[in-house]
Amino acid sequence: MTVLNQKVAALFKLPPGRMLTYLTGYPFARLGKQTPRVHAIHSELRWIRAAIGYLKLLGESQLPDMDPQFLQEVRNYYHPVGHYIHPDDYRIFFHLTGQKNKKFISNYLFHNHVMSVLNPAGLESNLMDKNVYSRIYSEFRQPETLLRYMRGAFYNAKYRMISSAEAERVLLNAEIEWVIKPSRFSNSGTGVFTGSSSGGKIVMNGAERSLGYFRNNYPEGFIIQERVKQSEHLSVFHPGSLNTLRVFTLRLGSEIVTLPGTYARFGRGGNHVDNMGSGGVGCGVRAGGELTPRGISNDLKWVERHPDTGIVFSGRKLPFYAEVMSFVTEMHRVPPEIGLASWDIAIDEKDEPVLIEINTFYPNSFNPQLLNGPFFGEYTDAVLDHTIRKKYH
Repeated sequence: MTVLNQKVAALFKLPPGRMLTYLTGYPFARLGKQTPRVHAIHSELRWIRAAIGYLKLLGESQLPDMDPQFLQEVRNYYHPVGHYIHPDDYRIFFHLTGQKNKKFISNYLFHNHVMSVLNPAGLESNLMDKNVYSRIYSEFRQPETLLRYMRGAFYNAKYRMISSAEAERVLLNAEIEWVIKPSRFSNSGTGVFTGSSSGGKIVMNGAERSLGYFRNNYPEGFIIQERVKQSEHLSVFHPGSLNTLRVFTLRLGSEIVTLPGTYARFGRGGNHVDNMGSGGVGCGVRAGGELTPRGISNDLKWVERHPDTGIVFSGRKLPFYAEVMSFVTEMHRVPPEIGLASWDIAIDEKDEPVLIEINTFYPNSFNPQLLNGPFFGEYTDAVLDHTIRKKYH
């Protein structure tokens, strides 16, 4: 199935109303207030296409048949929206994890019936631009910012608007290696490149670039920050990429809890990003900081060691685990009062956590469940009581 055919197949898996919203609104998404909603559907299509790709990758004929009794149990558990559940989601979960567990949550229910309640439209949009992190999370460790591009203008680290000439000087005078990334609507490491200045030239990913190039290729905005020098505990797996921890936190009333889906992400093949969508490897992290005995590659193959370096996952413990959990928990207490947050946390050379990104809009629920089991774990019923069961009561 070609990529185009996958896109078409994904589109027709949407309910009619969402399909119409997407087709009508996406060409004009940059113009109006509906951008977050249309972008959410666009992201949903991306995950549907991913599921189609997973079936092709795994070989649909190789997957176990769906147990009708178990499917009914799952649909009853997620009543009154259980009829939206597609059997293929649970065939994939069972095939890859060996677990028949009704608490695994499908991508469709997660995003359209849980996330939509935990992080209502408009609330999460406050955090969609990485350029706001320095203001909202100013008390928490982040990479040093060199330059920002927002709404067609350049800004310095302190949010003062500067001219193109000043912006160019900022980069030419930078004596550190830096990273440029889209500040909005990014995924899977797309548009993330390393750069530096040498001989009066701005060099990105090995090629000379200009500010005009950045403006043209990052029209929605970008941020340029110092490249983090990372902890040896993570760099040992793949030194060429910034390897991070993906951590999930949940607001339950006045309490902030960490969910069991924490996993480490490692780059591969010399790639400077660690995203599994860009070819990386993920490995679960147990409570206490110990890596699980096996991780999973982007082609959904279980691995017991990093494919490039051969470093074994089993027996590795991350000594900074408790500090990371405290770090993300305290950040989640900062307004806006979001319900669910997905954090990408780097660890610097002093073994201290550094905020790289927060996703409150469309976090991946698939990888953490493969690596650690049901997304919400012991909190599943509490979350369903607050979302699906309450919404349709």
